[in-house]
Amino acid sequence: MVVLMWNPAISSYTMNDYLDGMEHFGKYGLNWSVWEYEKVKKYDRFVMVKVGEGRTGIVMSGMIMSYPYSGEDWSGKGRNTHYVDLRISVMLHPEKAPLLTTEELMREIPGFDWTGGHSGRVLTDEQGSKVKKLWELHQERTEGLFKDKDVARHNGLIDDACDKLYCLEYFLKDYDYQVHTNADTDYDYLDDISYCITMRNAAGDEMFIDLEGEFTLTFQGWHTHYFCEQQRYEELKEDIMAYLKNEMGAVTFAINGKWFGSTTTEKTVETKEQALEIVANMYKGEREFLRKIHREGVEVHSCFWDSSLNSIIKIEPGELPEPKRIVRKKKPSK
Repeated sequence: MVVLMWNPAISSYTMNDYLDGMEHFGKYGLNWSVWEYEKVKKYDRFVMVKVGEGRTGIVMSGMIMSYPYSGEDWSGKGRNTHYVDLRISVMLHPEKAPLLTTEELMREIPGFDWTGGHSGRVLTDEQGSKVKKLWELHQERTEGLFKDKDVARHNGLIDDACDKLYCLEYFLKDYDYQVHTNADTDYDYLDDISYCITMRNAAGDEMFIDLEGEFTLTFQGWHTHYFCEQQRYEELKEDIMAYLKNEMGAVTFAINGKWFGSTTTEKTVETKEQALEIVANMYKGEREFLRKIHREGVEVHSCFWDSSLNSIIKIEPGELPEPKRIVRKKKPSK
């Protein structure tokens, strides 16, 4: 990770420039000088720390989108200066937003000068991991941070689902969970930088949250994918909590003991009428599937985090109405 320093009092990038960047977020790019240019690489992550007078701390983060290149010295002193192009993911208003402060950074990573010095210095892997964790958790804990565009901006993208491991652990802090890597038995499908979070209910049923380039949530035969976008990540958290609060359950269909499909439900399935309604909604317009269920019947398994709410309802052959044949009118001959 690369640390960029910004002192508005002496930088060619003024506070007005920064606030204009927030107002026109995503509409134009930015480059920045890097001191340790021989160490900086394309696609490195960066954080920008506001230093100097007033509130100080991390105000910006994102990814470096070029290799360092030489350019005219921004200060006018004629120094040998190298720059990189930035893709900005997050901008916080330096005066209005809660910042991950210089004091916190100094306390957690004391071996680095967070109060100033050269811009564009490279952290060690250990230091970079700590900063990434602190920064992600800071955004997670600051509820509603990105709801007010005058306070904070986010480009909507998440660079890697694995970056949200710390956030999901914080989100699940009141629940029992385990984090697995490919070193654990039964999790060798994970690559070296992926994780799977598991939770188990009282009946032993497991929920799986995979972080592998994108997010995947699996519970009792139902699974769904969430792209690496902030909005989809928020939906993932909503769905996890809906399961844990029994506001959502998984429904699996089986014909002759074999899996035939799955969906979700917001209410328990207690009667055959409810089961028939779920089947009809699931396969609406799928005449071949409905015809198969009409001929062979289907078992509807509904599963909730509280397993006492679970049910299995068998729909016998013929109980689901056979779909009507579609009669297509022939065009009149000329």
